[in-house]
Amino acid sequence: MGVNGVSENAAIIPEIWSATWYDELRANLPIANFFDKTPEHIGELRFGDILHMSQFAKATGETLTDDKQNFTTEEATITDKTITINKRAHAGFEFTDLAQLQSKSFEAAAQSALMYSIAKQVEDAVTAAIVPSSSSPDHVIETASAGVLAAADVLNMRNLLSTQSVPNSERALFLAPSFYGDILGASTFISNDTVNKGAVASGEFGFPLYGFNTVEAQNLAADTGYGCHRSALYLIMQQGLRLKVSDQHSNKKYGYIMTADLVFGVSQFDDERSVKITASS
Repeated sequence: MGVNGVSENAAIIPEIWSATWYDELRANLPIANFFDKTPEHIGELRFGDILHMSQFAKATGETLTDDKQNFTTEEATITDKTITINKRAHAGFEFTDLAQLQSKSFEAAAQSALMYSIAKQVEDAVTAAIVPSSSSPDHVIETASAGVLAAADVLNMRNLLSTQSVPNSERALFLAPSFYGDILGASTFISNDTVNKGAVASGEFGFPLYGFNTVEAQNLAADTGYGCHRSALYLIMQQGLRLKVSDQHSNKKYGYIMTADLVFGVSQFDDERSVKITASS
């Protein structure tokens, strides 16, 4: 009998390692990048520091009807807004094979994985900080039809923000894939009445919907959406993302540790500058 099977030849079958890395599926993370940041303080702040930002309340004012009439003044009202630098996003790998670490393709792939972990932690923290007002008018709403986001719902979100005098510019609509698919397929949004003549649905919106720049946020829970103004929330970082590689020889190990970290703080300044929508049952 000839010996030609895989099991008989197992000891001499070569194993080949490709230099190409297979990309992991990773959700897009658009929310944290949208909100206001304070870059002028990067490098100055440390973990635990508190950044104060002030806001002037508008004056009541008056209309004078006579050039001899005395005008009145009022005390200025200044509101203090604070952000505490109290979060440190961290991710790290340990490598015991020095030869693999020294491969440029290996190092780049590892850094990419760590950087995504940091970005996702920041994205989650920012999303959790969006807590719209629940007082009248309630900024936490449900769709009019069960489980479906429609044009009327987006218009309702738009009206809630405008009623509170939120600026029309710099508004964004972040939608979970389920909601994004609802409006992508709605004839109201792809008809010639609302987009350029001859335009077709391409899977993405290249035009504002009722003033919202609309983005699919794959990291959101199903049937969830946020309509926000850029100034609703502030994000501050101690420094840019830091990557560090350290030898473990002092620990009596042959290998390296690669870490990524980012010190940051996030705070919602105004709960009337955002709207949250979920699916009604």
